[in-house]
Amino acid sequence: MAQTPPSASALPLGRAAALALLACACTANLDLAGPSGDAAADGDARASDGAPADLGAADAATAPKPDDAGPDQGAGGCDDADGDGFGDGCALGADCDDRDPAVSPGAPERCDGVDNTCDGVVDEGFEQAGRICTGGRGVCARPGMYTCTPDGAGVVCQVTPGLPDDEICNGLDDDCDGQADEAVDGCCQPGDTRACGADVGACTAGTQACDGDLMRWAACSGTGPVDEACDGVDQDCDGRTDEGVANACGACGPLPDEACDGVDNDCDGRVDEGLLNACGACGRLPPERCDALDNDCDGAVDEGVLNACGACGRPPVETCDGTDEDCDGLVDDGVCAPAVDACAALAPLPVGQVVEGPIGGAPANHAATCGADGRGPEVAWQVDLPPVTTACLSTAGSDFDTVLHLRTDCADAASQFACNDDTPGLGLQSRLQVDTGVYPRFVVFVDSFAASVPAGTYRLQVTLGPCDAP
Repeated sequence: MAQTPPSASALPLGRAAALALLACACTANLDLAGPSGDAAADGDARASDGAPADLGAADAATAPKPDDAGPDQGAGGCDDADGDGFGDGCALGADCDDRDPAVSPGAPERCDGVDNTCDGVVDEGFEQAGRICTGGRGVCARPGMYTCTPDGAGVVCQVTPGLPDDEICNGLDDDCDGQADEAVDGCCQPGDTRACGADVGACTAGTQACDGDLMRWAACSGTGPVDEACDGVDQDCDGRTDEGVANACGACGPLPDEACDGVDNDCDGRVDEGLLNACGACGRLPPERCDALDNDCDGAVDEGVLNACGACGRPPVETCDGTDEDCDGLVDDGVCAPAVDACAALAPLPVGQVVEGPIGGAPANHAATCGADGRGPEVAWQVDLPPVTTACLSTAGSDFDTVLHLRTDCADAASQFACNDDTPGLGLQSRLQVDTGVYPRFVVFVDSFAASVPAGTYRLQVTLGPCDAP
């Protein structure tokens, strides 16, 4: 809980006595200074030059002794012990507390229980200090007290509000958010009324009054809804008649049977259901024909009437183009001229894309240093990558046992700097990670594990960044 700041009377004895002594000393200095600065206004014939003044008995008891003189005191000079420009004999005038540079007639007033400006008033401009304040809203409101801020520049209400609770219907702000009974279902205030019901169907509108004892809405004075009956009247007042009690066709009684006549006889949203063939018509199914249509409506098109390539008629003639035109599972079987060396037809490998193609009929001129002998058919691609990252090359998805090897010079076997056969987790496929800062440009070969490995379709991809776990 916040504490009330101490008043002057509540200060420790030493601090209270010091404040009283300072006030007396300040008054004494002002009284001793005459018009010329030499003669005292109270009849003291001695000049204010640092010599003891003519003090009364009470003053003498508290007057500083010669040994208590400040370090700046001198005969006929400015006695400014705290260095704030004010003191006995100083041009700016006397100081009411020459021990504190923050207290002088030229200092700003602060909220600290001290007369900083030497005007005899403590904390002027901060009159709220010590007064009662309130913090918190609703049932959380608690009394507190205004106290000085730590920097003395203002006041703040020191209070600890109560803890909020769940809102209930009681006319109070239980959750301390500035609203009472909000979001409490069915809650109302005594004397409140509201419209209820609606003139829909058999229902009529009315009013509701708040039960002051319960703070809940009483019953509506209008006619409310009841269970729907099959009689053409909207008893439950939802704008519909006989819903839930009429059959799907909107009438009472059992539904009619469906007939194969293009009409939804049983009103279930379907026409001739259970009576149609797979094509949605009555009668037997038509036979399948080779016309790219599902004639017999079995979900398959031209089944049983297509050639090996999935089209009607005779399969196309095989040509030497790296594809299996006659769809017999063999690429360029018996129709190609002798293969061209892989280094003679280098193409750039696109980053991030999967390239694939047949490897049957490719030359076998560039052996790898891993695998059995790496002398099966091979293909080669030119790779150019940014020289500030790593890259990953992979043959995942190929349908034969691949070997992956890299060279800086396509035709120079001695320039090979990486080779991989069967990466763990990829089965018979290969993968290599390359530091493109060292090898930004190189040639990648996709080769067969051995000359005896049958040719197939390869898949190759290069991606920027390190290789992920398989």
